[in-house]
Amino acid sequence: MSTQAPWQTSEQIDNSPRIPDSLDGLGILIVDDQPDHLELMREILVGAGYADVFVAPDGESALKTLDTHKQIGLVLTDLGLPGMDGYEVCKKIKSDPATQDVCVIVVTGGAIQIDAALCKSFDSGAIDFISKPLNRFDLLARCQSALNLYNEKQQNLSQELELVFREEKFKATFDYSHDGIFILNAGDL
Repeated sequence: MSTQAPWQTSEQIDNSPRIPDSLDGLGILIVDDQPDHLELMREILVGAGYADVFVAPDGESALKTLDTHKQIGLVLTDLGLPGMDGYEVCKKIKSDPATQDVCVIVVTGGAIQIDAALCKSFDSGAIDFISKPLNRFDLLARCQSALNLYNEKQQNLSQELELVFREEKFKATFDYSHDGIFILNAGDL
């Protein structure tokens, strides 16, 4: 079903980038009301090694999928969706504390004003913008960059929580020691 842009040779397609191990297990959600666009992007991503690729035909389904599948780190959304448009999907993702770190890339085409759509997408919280028709390498490179960003955010959050935990443990140790002498095991701090 997928069709490649004429400037991509079969050798280039066969040598398309593979996902790094550090991104293994992170999911991608594709939101588009056009079944052929959903399938094309899914084929490209699965072909590159992404195992957890989810699809949704509209904004409401996208938000439900995000709520159900916590491993999703990236949403690729079209702007022209039935019901809730792509801008609103992006705003809802960014306003929810459970999903605010999920990266959103707008993937759209058709008869839109690109400059206006670009500005409004970024104002809504998107981190990138891809115009259709898709270029396989562009899509994969941008997905990898976005998932790297999401992964870094999650690692930083984890390290921050660990530091807070250690600080509180250290503080509690000294708050409850009333002029006593004790031996600290460095592994306990």
